[in-house]
Amino acid sequence: MRVIITSFIILLSFTALSNEKFMVLYGYKLGQSLEIPMKKLGKPIKVQHFKDGFVSVAYKDKDTYVVFEARPQNKDVIWSIQILGESNPQFHGLGDINLGDTEARVIKILGKPDSSKVAKDIYTGQEMKGIRYLSYYKKSNFSIEIRNKKVFSIKMIMNSHRKPQGISPLNGFLKTVKEKNYYKTADKISAFFSIIKEKEKVYISDSMVNSLMSNEALKDILYNEKYGVVSIKPKDIINASMRMQINAPSGMVYYIKKGKKRYDLFFARTYEGWVLFQVIFLKE
Repeated sequence: MRVIITSFIILLSFTALSNEKFMVLYGYKLGQSLEIPMKKLGKPIKVQHFKDGFVSVAYKDKDTYVVFEARPQNKDVIWSIQILGESNPQFHGLGDINLGDTEARVIKILGKPDSSKVAKDIYTGQEMKGIRYLSYYKKSNFSIEIRNKKVFSIKMIMNSHRKPQGISPLNGFLKTVKEKNYYKTADKISAFFSIIKEKEKVYISDSMVNSLMSNEALKDILYNEKYGVVSIKPKDIINASMRMQINAPSGMVYYIKKGKKRYDLFFARTYEGWVLFQVIFLKE
């Protein structure tokens, strides 16, 4: 088993609770290219190669330590994300849980873990008072380190796929976009998302959350009050149909017309569940 050292402590992987699968942590998404954080966060403070082929890349970003991990089967893709510290920026935690939150808040929101273990010194085996690990890996995909009754570390892994809910993903996506909660919106956008406009194709080249806040093309299609997703009403949906593809995700396409603007929203069924996979602008 691989371990990532946090100070003088090891963050262990346990087995867990909570039925929800999380895909976003520190704004990045499981399945994104590892090259994205490596370009955005600069030189790592540590790169570790494990005997089983896993690789971890650690960064210090402002007040937060961030560790990305890739599996030997695909060393170019983010398989796990871990954050450590006393705080993290808004929308950069795990859902509604952030570094510095109390253990009581964790239990209230996520429920009881399937295991809770006191940390032990890796050399002496003695228990380390005030440090415990809460495992939610059995039915979900994360663990939390508690220090002095507060969240000090969160680790999320890709241990299984999320099952798509229902057959029509548009309504849930519209509701999420209108909430302006960048974490929830990032969760509903594919790690491989693209926008096609005439001959231009735009991809996500930053964390999902940062892209929602700063990528002009993405902000325009989602939040433009005249023709963006946030403005869509039932009368603007011209049609909808299934799209079946070979060697590519299948899903639902919604044909949108807002004044002179026409575009297609393609939602795919992937390991992330239902996600917005592509937006295609049509000629006016």
